[in-house]
Amino acid sequence: MRINPMRFFGNTAVIVFALVCVKEIEGQSDGDVRLVNGQNPAEGRVEVFYNGDWGTVCDDGWDMSEANVVCRQLGFSSANATHCCAHFGHGDGLIMLDDLGCRGEEVNLGTCNHRGWVTHNCAHTEDASVVCNGKIRLVGGSHSFEGRVEVYRGNDWGTICNVGWDMKDANVVCKLMGYPSANSTTSPQVFGAGTGSIVVKDVACEGTETDLADCPQTFNSTCEGADSDPDIGPAGVRCTIKIGCGKTFTQLKFENDAGGIVVKITIPLGTKQLGNLAPVQAVTGSRYGESASNPKISSVNCVGDEDNLEQCGHGGWDVIPSTCTSSTLAGVVCAPAVRLNSGENQLEGRAEVYLNNRWGSICADNWDVKDARVFCNQMGGFPVHDNCCYQYAKASLEVFIGDVQCMGNETFITDCVHTTSSSCSINQVVGVRCMATVRLVGVEGNDLMGNVEVLHDGSWGSVCDDSWEINDARVVCRQLGNYEAVSSSCCGFYGQAITPLILDDVGCTGSETKIEDCYHNSWGSHNCGPSEAAGVSCRKIRLVSDDSTTLPKGRVEIVHNGMWGRICSDGWGKAESDVLCRQLYNSTSEPHSGDFGVGSGPIYLRNIRCEGNERDILDCPNSGWGNYQCNGPDAFVVCRGGLRLADGRTPLEGRVEIFQDGQWGTVCDDNWDINDAKVVCRQLGNYEVLTAKCCAAYGHGSGPILLDGVGCSGNEEILEDCPHEGWGSHNCQHYEDASVACTDSLHIKVALYMASNLLRSGYP
Repeated sequence: MRINPMRFFGNTAVIVFALVCVKEIEGQSDGDVRLVNGQNPAEGRVEVFYNGDWGTVCDDGWDMSEANVVCRQLGFSSANATHCCAHFGHGDGLIMLDDLGCRGEEVNLGTCNHRGWVTHNCAHTEDASVVCNGKIRLVGGSHSFEGRVEVYRGNDWGTICNVGWDMKDANVVCKLMGYPSANSTTSPQVFGAGTGSIVVKDVACEGTETDLADCPQTFNSTCEGADSDPDIGPAGVRCTIKIGCGKTFTQLKFENDAGGIVVKITIPLGTKQLGNLAPVQAVTGSRYGESASNPKISSVNCVGDEDNLEQCGHGGWDVIPSTCTSSTLAGVVCAPAVRLNSGENQLEGRAEVYLNNRWGSICADNWDVKDARVFCNQMGGFPVHDNCCYQYAKASLEVFIGDVQCMGNETFITDCVHTTSSSCSINQVVGVRCMATVRLVGVEGNDLMGNVEVLHDGSWGSVCDDSWEINDARVVCRQLGNYEAVSSSCCGFYGQAITPLILDDVGCTGSETKIEDCYHNSWGSHNCGPSEAAGVSCRKIRLVSDDSTTLPKGRVEIVHNGMWGRICSDGWGKAESDVLCRQLYNSTSEPHSGDFGVGSGPIYLRNIRCEGNERDILDCPNSGWGNYQCNGPDAFVVCRGGLRLADGRTPLEGRVEIFQDGQWGTVCDDNWDINDAKVVCRQLGNYEVLTAKCCAAYGHGSGPILLDGVGCSGNEEILEDCPHEGWGSHNCQHYEDASVACTDSLHIKVALYMASNLLRSGYP
């Protein structure tokens, strides 16, 4: 079963604009598709080109999402049907793809999630097929959004005479093909005359039709003037590209394009082209990845109210200054054009909408659960909470809309019937509660670690740990609040599953916005027991640095209501640094000359004043959440003595691993005794020692052996302060890895938090 992806996660997404350029490609390219053995060009067995050969696609998981990608890639408007089981005959080449997981928006089948090229468990009896809605297509363009318009008539493809052809006609074609609108009509020279006859002329659309066949037209094979006038002949279109929010931190590309748009964008950025999104930040310098190809445009200058990027002023297509390279790609951070403000988390608060480059509130008159349902769905596909709706006193923000009357199935809140008056007779604005579709259970009082549970069809269920790993944890932590993943856990690490197991064989790439969007077995299909519950540990604070190869260090960033921001260095000192290093890495801080500069994003906190013994930086007195100005650099730390326990049955036991010179490594058990274990347990959070263990009691480590001959007195602050043979100096093997077991019966909840924070994690 394929899961329909949510349009957008309710905090932020990052988009790197990909280029729109023309590139001539000799022969075929990897990911090209064709249909074979059909009765007409719009149906057949799907074959895909890879590494010089054509091959078939296995029908495992094959559905309309994959079919739509194939049909759009071939120039058709959409898919009409899918077929399994070699419906159009068996192929005889390689089976190129299996277990495809398309969203339906991709422009090339090869870019969908799949097992890997030529990796499958199929036979040719499972070859996949499609039937496309094949009465219209675009041909001859360099991209799927442009080309000569061809229609299927009389068992053959033909063209349309462009006499009288205008933007109304082009709009119908583009909308039929799945694009927002037409950008332009083109002359016959642009995409060529083609090989088919002209079969339609005198097309006269109003622009609102849903099919070109609904427009008045004449079926005729002549196009008067085509022989003598080069501007008369087959009609062509270029459709407006809708830049969609793809996977976070990935580049969005069209077709087989190679290159990029290098631009300078100034906020506020008009967001119509992005589809009801609001700008958060314009970024430069290829922050989200370089391109191996050439820039296409530069010096873009938007006013902010343009419908698409192409309407902004710029230096001209292919007019690129020498200072612009593929390493200076522009990017933009976007958020949904709705948000919840002043709540306790990112899923509740005062409802606000983004219109005309400004944020405003919603009058609470007549607001009900149907309106809240649309709002929460626009936030990122979230269901509405049972206690969904409440009111705030009218805020300082202007009231943009009121008297909202949704049916409940609209895509955007502004699609609902509403008024646009800034007055609000009841002087109250809307508050909304949405409901998360994932949660962590098993650690009382801590919502950042635990077994993963997912909401499906109104009921909560657990996730099996088969194939569960850190990429899956990254998706869960991001879905919970844009947190950073620390670790993934198997085997009921946080206790046995207490709800039915409903997901198994989850396979995330790490960039999905919801765990439901990842590849998985069909809902409820599993071969697991309650002891195989999957878990994660997340954190909402991190260090950002250009160089973290030797010590964990960098600027401090913290997430609030789903957005990462900064901490001002006002009042920041040794005590604050010690608390943070202990919280993140079970370590202490060391002095550092200089600073790590200023990052991007809002400044959320300032004037933090710790005693030095707090377990969480947020336990320290501070100025409270806000959007502050800061006269100095961002708060930063340099930590020393990173320590963790690995592969234990609980967070307070396991193989001792220590961080040094940019890598995690183990400790040899030569001379390992209770005094060494005392230091480890104290460093992990002032816990008491139960026992010191030798001989890889919790399994062999895989990194370097960093310490040997450790001889602690038991009073040292951190393990690396104890006498030892020297970093990396040893005569051991991993079957001699040292281990400990600690306990803290009075503070076991805190112990879980502190120790699990480092399990199977890396810096930063």
